Amino acid sequence: MELELSENPRVSYSAAEVYEVMSNLTASGCGYITYKDAVLRLGAEKVQQMIARNILHYRPASAFPSSLDPPPVSNVLRPSGVPALRAMELLLHEYGHLK
Repeated sequence: MELELSENPRVSYSAAEVYEVMSNLTASGCGYITYKDAVLRLGAEKVQQMIARNILHYRPASAFPSSLDPPPVSNVLRPSGVPALRAMELLLHEYGHLK
């Protein structure tokens, strides 16, 4: 995950955009952000690449009980798990210069 915070010419997103996504996730209070907002901010291609590279995990909206609290009413993006969220918090502190 730390390598995503350095520039990589093989991806369409920047290190600053990864930092922004990590900041939004950690500041959300619920551990997820809406897919729609991320696409509006970054574009669908960048969001899809972040999903493919396991920076983000896509969770579709569901009528079934969810482990997410509060249960989302739309598609959301979240870290791959709690350890990934904690790693994001540590990396944000270390890479604060990317703001």
